[in-house]
Amino acid sequence: MKAIKRKFNKIMAEFRNFRYLMRALRNLSNPQYIFDLQLIHQLKLNKDWSERNSQRQLMDLYASKVGITDQKKVFEAKEYKIFTQNGEDGILLYIFSLIGIKTGKFVDFGCGGFSHNTANLVINFNWSGLYIGGTDEAIRETKDFFSERIGERINTLQIQKQWITKDNINSIIENAGLKGTIDLLSVDIDSSDYWIWEAINVISPNVVLVEYNASFGPYKSVTVPYKFDFDPYEYNVKKWYHGASLQAMTKLGKQKGYSLVYCDSNGVNAFFVKTALLLEDSLKEMTPEIAYNPHFQREGPYEEQLAFISHLPVIEI
Repeated sequence: MKAIKRKFNKIMAEFRNFRYLMRALRNLSNPQYIFDLQLIHQLKLNKDWSERNSQRQLMDLYASKVGITDQKKVFEAKEYKIFTQNGEDGILLYIFSLIGIKTGKFVDFGCGGFSHNTANLVINFNWSGLYIGGTDEAIRETKDFFSERIGERINTLQIQKQWITKDNINSIIENAGLKGTIDLLSVDIDSSDYWIWEAINVISPNVVLVEYNASFGPYKSVTVPYKFDFDPYEYNVKKWYHGASLQAMTKLGKQKGYSLVYCDSNGVNAFFVKTALLLEDSLKEMTPEIAYNPHFQREGPYEEQLAFISHLPVIEI
């Protein structure tokens, strides 16, 4: 089974590299893409994926802030995937190249499968932290994923099976030995994401990566009602009914001292940075209307998606 997984991961890695190679070839006039093409060449030659030096060069290049000035275009150019689904590897490296790494610690909800928002930081930059998954399968997959890549260093990670609620989330984090400032919180549970982030007060992450529901569109400020056992599949609406809109997440972020800085081009995740860490020339607050991207896998404009789920309850924020 492990051999099959390794072969599958290799195939997927080649596919991701091919996509970015094609993007680079279409943009040969852009110095940033020339560099990305060089990076891809290095990654393809490096069979064990120990690309730490290349990524540090990438962070240095990003920190130099040359070439592009429009923030949304800047971030989009930084997207690339090693262990993530939507370019989060590159986006996070870019953000931390600007604000710096303070603790190298994270909390990541919704682990499982072969992609993790924080895996690159763990594998190539020695971060440590807490992974939380809701099923035995998710925990087994996560442990297998990291044991194959970092060996005994997996002991620096806590990988826990927990069913997260707004009532237990702080005790789960605190019992894992995490408190106060950490570098990153990643929330991806496809359910009560808004309510869980709202409840967290035991940690103060410098960056928050949270999924938003693009089907709610860029203007509505709504979330699904809180339900501790929320299951997006039970509503028979193509899994379009879950989480919260970007407007709602942005309002919550402001209440907690964060500013929206980007949404990935696939329309899945929003990136928030502590407002106190914003930079006047390179890391500014973006409005939800500008940052918003539609979900890349959902058919039709967001207005049609919204109409499709309009019979289901939401709470105005």
